[in-house]
This record gives sequence, C-alpha cells and structure tokens, in this order.
Amino acid sequence: MLRSDLAKYYYFHTVSNYGIERTQFFTEQITDCPFLMPQNTCDPRKGSEILREVSNKLQNFETNLRNHNYTIERLERVRQIQDECEPLIRHYYNIDEYEQVLVEDTVDYIIPSITPSEKKKIETLRPVNNMQRQKYTEMLCRMLNIHAKKGRKVEAYVIKADSQAIAVISRANGEPKPYCEKSASQEMEQVLGRIHKLLPAKRGGFVYYRNLKIFDKDHIYIVKPMTLRSWMRSTALNDADEIATAVLRAGEGR
Repeated sequence: MLRSDLAKYYYFHTVSNYGIERTQFFTEQITDCPFLMPQNTCDPRKGSEILREVSNKLQNFETNLRNHNYTIERLERVRQIQDECEPLIRHYYNIDEYEQVLVEDTVDYIIPSITPSEKKKIETLRPVNNMQRQKYTEMLCRMLNIHAKKGRKVEAYVIKADSQAIAVISRANGEPKPYCEKSASQEMEQVLGRIHKLLPAKRGGFVYYRNLKIFDKDHIYIVKPMTLRSWMRSTALNDADEIATAVLRAGEGR
C-alpha cells in the first residue's frame, strides 16, 4: 500500500516537504496513511478477498526472491508486482474512474513537474500528442454528457495549429460522432498566433497562460496551448465543471 499510486497521491497532499523541496518523510507521516480493515470497506467480503489475494502475491514474490538471484532484475520484478497490486488497491479503497484520473495525473505528471531533475524536461510542459488530446476531449464530452438532458448530448473535435489548438464542442445530432482532428487553415493559424500573444498574464516573475473559452450558441470553443498540462484528463474534469457552471449561470440570468 505504501508504495502505491494512491499513497503517493495522499502523501503529496499531506506531507509538507513533498513537492516543495526534497522528498523527505518522517515516520509518523508515513504511518499516517489510512488503512481500512476489511470490515470497514464498502464491501467487507470483497475487501477480505482482495487482502488475501494481495497477501498471496507478496508471499510468492518474497519466496521467489529468496530462491533466485534477482540482483539485476530485482527492480523490474518489484515494479511488476506493484503493477499487479495497483488495481486491487484501488478496488479495496473503492476508487472510481474519475478519482483514478486525479491520482494518475498527479503521480505521472504533477509530482515529476514540481520536483524535476536537471536533465529531464518538465513533464507538464512537454508537447501534447494526438492520443493525449483525444483522451482529454473524450473525458470532457463524457462529463458534459452525464448532466445533459435526453437528446442533447455533445460531441467534439480539435483544430490544431503549431502552438495552439482549439477544442470545438457542439451539440450532437443523434449519436455523438467519434473524435477527430483537423489542421488549422492559414488564416486560423494567424488568428491563433495573435491569441497566443494575448493569453499570458504576468504577475511579478510568473507568467500564467489562461485558457480561452468562447460560447457561441450551440458551440463552445476552448483555445489551449499545445502543452500537456492543458490537455490532461484531470484538466478535462475541471473544464467540464467550469463549462457546466457557466451554462447554469447563463440560464439563471435569462
């Protein structure tokens, strides 16, 4: 449990040194990570089964380590057993799909970006790829469609340029269409270039890049820089909340 992604997520939000300077833990902070007994889980029977399964995996792993010389492969085998236990830990703690998105983005991107090494580029500032843009867009539409009225689902595609991209969300006619991407025209490239210069907001020695959301009848246009931090799945959860809030407030003002 203490090596799991869920524990890393918990420590990141509770241990003062984690994410600020070097990763330093005190004993009382490590043991502060909550562990539920099976009878206190949402499904005690299933909790007991998971605990036994994880225990058996670890016992077999320790036996194999004692019986074989895994000096070179040791770290790889540790990662393997950890990967096998991760979904069981999530199930034990009843972590749902959207909570898991927050955990994974924090462990995979946020923590490495806050405490980067000198040789590695900051994860959240890496160029975003097609698959990451697709996962963001699909998560955004899924969240918006959860709260949509019957027959009013949305679909989305992305218009991409060199430094910026636009996620275009629109009302679907029937079943939402599959995700697709389009290249920006030369005129659109110029418009996005001008927007890119206007979005940064300077505050002292910091520069903040804001997302621009444009609401036009049945369409929403979200202008984003082509860096990973703007296209994470957890970002899609936040954007969905902002869009839903804006739509509700607009309806109240009518």
